Amino acid sequence: MEDELRKIVENDSWKETFDQICLVSKTGKKCSTLKACAFENLCLNRYDNVLPYDHSRVVLRSKNGRSDYINASLVENDRAKRRYILSQGPLYMTIGHFWSMVWHENSMAIVMLNKLMERSIKKCEQYWPLNPNDSFVCKDVDIKIENVQSEINRNYILTKIKITNLTVNEKRIILHFQYTKWPDFGVPCCPINFLKFLEVVRESVLIAKEGASSVILKDILLDLRRYRMGLIQTWEQLKFSYLSILFSAKIDQHISLDFLDDLKKPTPEPNEPDSSVINKRPWSFNEYNKKYRKQEQELKSFSCEPSTSKANEDT
Repeated sequence: MEDELRKIVENDSWKETFDQICLVSKTGKKCSTLKACAFENLCLNRYDNVLPYDHSRVVLRSKNGRSDYINASLVENDRAKRRYILSQGPLYMTIGHFWSMVWHENSMAIVMLNKLMERSIKKCEQYWPLNPNDSFVCKDVDIKIENVQSEINRNYILTKIKITNLTVNEKRIILHFQYTKWPDFGVPCCPINFLKFLEVVRESVLIAKEGASSVILKDILLDLRRYRMGLIQTWEQLKFSYLSILFSAKIDQHISLDFLDDLKKPTPEPNEPDSSVINKRPWSFNEYNKKYRKQEQELKSFSCEPSTSKANEDT
């Protein structure tokens, strides 16, 4: 992957690389979205250009004639041997559908990357109880949601949620992670804070970390787009993805990234990383990886150019 990134950086071909990915996606096998475009389901989509494919959509367990449709896709990651669900931010009328999906798919955690409001535009409904001890019941699916504990950090909010299936009186605990520092437009100036957030998620749900040395991001993105349309919607997002993976590899494997010197910016990232926050994680989280702090100052010298473009976002 380092050779791939080196070529893009030296030729300053981020936009061309992104356009090529989009072209290959468009000329590849066409996937149908008949269920998402059905008249009765149109109102359940937040955007008309981010729809689940029929072959990979999450099928709800419907009852009483309720639709089995939700704007969410099951994504297979063969390399990591895991499955993920990519979902739109719930609408008011789909909050119950969302929690029904979380329950029946036995999800361990929810990762939310967008804010509820951005530039006075609602991007997502408040689908979980905001304050500790708050709760509500989704009567259409007989599921109760309760905020057990919340931890507000500089760059993210971590909430422990108890979800109860009232039909069978069964309870589960899941974790809700909301990254709060993604800018309203564009991408973060530097991936350090975002990588720290991902480390919190990874350690909390005990996900094994994958190496990045043999990753070909273009191939991975094209493969993921077979399951969910529109993944990475701007060349700036593509650039941020490359740099995030390589920065993570540098920390773990001490890979040299000297050829990225031309990406250095004269000013540091506006949101300075605060390693002390991550060390205060509750619920027996592993100690924060000290390798991050060791190389933090070195990585601060790199940044991505901020963008003014904006794309639709999934939860």
